[in-house]
Amino acid sequence: MKYTELIAKRLQLVTDLETVISEPKEAKRSLSKFEDVEVLRLQKEIDALDVEINAKRSENKNNNTNKTQNTMEQFNILKAISDYVDGKSFDDTTIAMIEEGKRSFSDAKLSAKGQLVIPFSRAALASGTATGGQELVPEDKWNMVEPLRNNLVVAKAGARIVTGLSGDVSIPKYAGSQVGWALENGNAADGAGATSEITMQPKRLTAYIDVSKTLLAQTSYDAQQFLIDDIQNAIAAKLDASIISAFSGSTTQPKGVFEGVSTASGATTYATVVGLEGSIDTQNALQGKLAYITHPATKSTLKTTAKLTNGTAIMEGETANGYPVYVSSAVPAGTGPSHGIVFANWNDLVIGQWGGLDIVIDPYTQAVAGKVRLIVNTNFNWVKVRTESFAAKYIG
Repeated sequence: MKYTELIAKRLQLVTDLETVISEPKEAKRSLSKFEDVEVLRLQKEIDALDVEINAKRSENKNNNTNKTQNTMEQFNILKAISDYVDGKSFDDTTIAMIEEGKRSFSDAKLSAKGQLVIPFSRAALASGTATGGQELVPEDKWNMVEPLRNNLVVAKAGARIVTGLSGDVSIPKYAGSQVGWALENGNAADGAGATSEITMQPKRLTAYIDVSKTLLAQTSYDAQQFLIDDIQNAIAAKLDASIISAFSGSTTQPKGVFEGVSTASGATTYATVVGLEGSIDTQNALQGKLAYITHPATKSTLKTTAKLTNGTAIMEGETANGYPVYVSSAVPAGTGPSHGIVFANWNDLVIGQWGGLDIVIDPYTQAVAGKVRLIVNTNFNWVKVRTESFAAKYIG
């Protein structure tokens, strides 16, 4: 068995072992007799594989290979795409990456149909321990999650991103306990608050990018990073635009934060802007990661509109009334020249992500232009945990 196959098999056994242990752990109970036997069996197989892996590693060193395992087995996305376009078989590292990607979809109870299936994070292949996946990880690790988080305006404002989800996700919501006055010897009223739940289901988010065959022929780290950045930006742009929209929601796309907000334009005044804060404060929701998000045109207006008679602008620097202001050209327009502005506790916006990247390689659609089209499919959803934490309107 090849070195990479041994590593992949060990990763699968470790995953199986964690699955057996996780249910009793969550239920806070001891392992059953059957589970005890299964744990022992899996551990024995892992120990046996460790012996084989160590032997293979020693063999590689004795053969005085020209490159380290990290260099030899580095995943190269450009090479993987180029190999498919040229009709070549994927190398062992690409196959191992695809298997890990498929596992991330399987864990999320989803299926993937692309030629390249890649996990959002390399964490599963980068345990940091010898024989635990370290050998498959290049020194320049590809981690999709953090760059995506950094590219999202709503994440910068404070929205929470929850990754690695499986199936439908239920978020409990509690209205809060109630207390009241009573006679000294009178009965206390039931103070239990109402409970409810918000459910998130994975919804397909897709985007495509066209890659020149000239780029595919490159092998440098910078060329790979260029493509990775392009994929990240395509996902982030589509996700941001969908969240900061007025879409009313459907079976395929969640509601935008401006859903239900009247498009009638209001005046751009200090009172209007501060009024959004007041709307949240009256709901006892003025807490957490509070910030404004608006359109670049509205930002310019806020910077050139006097707050009070002393001539101070509504927005100074990157804040308005002490709160951060973030901008996105995805913020929808209202009537006339107006655009939306939303003030919120962005911690109460939860963005869920299921599975990884399902990439369909299409070498035909843009062939006449010497390009290969990559159709990227991902699975996301988002919910407002508390609608009281959001206030929006259109100003111009």
